[in-house]
Amino acid sequence: MAEPGEDKLKKANAETVKLKDQLIRLQADFDNFRKRSFREKTETYEIANETLMLELLPVIDHIQLAIKSAMDHKADAAFQEGLQLIADQLMNTLSKFGLEPFDSDKQPFDPNLHEAINYLPSETEPEGIIITQSRQGYRFKNKILRPAQVVVSSGPPKPAEPETENQLEED
Repeated sequence: MAEPGEDKLKKANAETVKLKDQLIRLQADFDNFRKRSFREKTETYEIANETLMLELLPVIDHIQLAIKSAMDHKADAAFQEGLQLIADQLMNTLSKFGLEPFDSDKQPFDPNLHEAINYLPSETEPEGIIITQSRQGYRFKNKILRPAQVVVSSGPPKPAEPETENQLEED
C-alpha cells in the first residue's frame, strides 16, 4: 500500500507536468501571436507605402514633363536646374522606401514590364524591341508597381506592293 505522502507527491508531480505543458503551449501561442502581429503590421506598412507611391507617380510624371517642356522652350537655365533638383530630391527620397524606375528603351518587349501602346515599323530595330518609352515604369520593392508604356518595333517596313494594271487603268 502506498503511503499518503507518496500519493500526494505523485499528484504534485502530475500537476507540475501538466502545468509545465500548459506553460510551453502558452509560450508557443504567444510567440506565434507576436510573429503574426509583426507580419501583419509589416504588410500594412507595405500596402500603405505602395498606395502612397501609386498616388505620387502622376506627380513625378508631371515634374518630368515640366523639365522636358522647360528644355524644349529654352527656359531660364536656373529654372531648369531648379526643376531637376526637385525631381532628383523627390526620387532620392522615394528610392529610400523602395521605389525605383526601370529603363525600357531598346529593350526586348516584356508584357510583365511593359504596356505596348503602339507597334510601328522600324528600319533600325528588329521586331519586338522597344523603340520609345512614353511613360516611365516603376518597381516597388522588386514588384512592378506600374508598367512602362512603350512603342514596340514591328520590324522593318513592308515593301510597297507594285501597282497592278487594273489600278493603273482606274487612275
